[in-house]
Amino acid sequence: MADLASWYTSSSTPDREQGDIFTNATIPNISAVDLSNTQEIPTRQGSFVILTQSCDVPKAESLLLAEVFLYGTLVLGPQAHLFRSTKTKEQLIRNRIEHYFLIPPFGDDPKSWALVSFRHLHVVSRSILDSLAQNEAPVKMQSPYKEYLGESFARFMMRVALPEPLDEFKNVNFN
Repeated sequence: MADLASWYTSSSTPDREQGDIFTNATIPNISAVDLSNTQEIPTRQGSFVILTQSCDVPKAESLLLAEVFLYGTLVLGPQAHLFRSTKTKEQLIRNRIEHYFLIPPFGDDPKSWALVSFRHLHVVSRSILDSLAQNEAPVKMQSPYKEYLGESFARFMMRVALPEPLDEFKNVNFN
């Protein structure tokens, strides 16, 4: 059985890094802003993980975050049939569903497995994250797990769909 605690550390270092998880955080939801009329910037409540690579974090004024969803919540939602499936769980364990990244519990609840969603991205200023960290220190993902998260995100971003498959290759005889 895997040592799931090895994924995280509770370091309270002020440095932000790839893999830092902010739980129960409120961030600005810029994608929900209607620029045609003046309004307050809406917010989004949830858990978020830093995707920006650690080497870029010190230079960046804004960082890329992905939303983190508790698996227990997803099995109760509109796609419950998908998330309850043994096949889905097997694919998540093997990191075969490109837009999700499975992470083990980072709290006290052993059932609090979660999915990082690469389709739910947010750009947030460093000052907002620093303010959040003063209220509650982020959970810090350790190496090599945070690098694995980054690699998974890179694979998701670099996929390309060709306009036509190369099925003709099956019919070529090289004898």
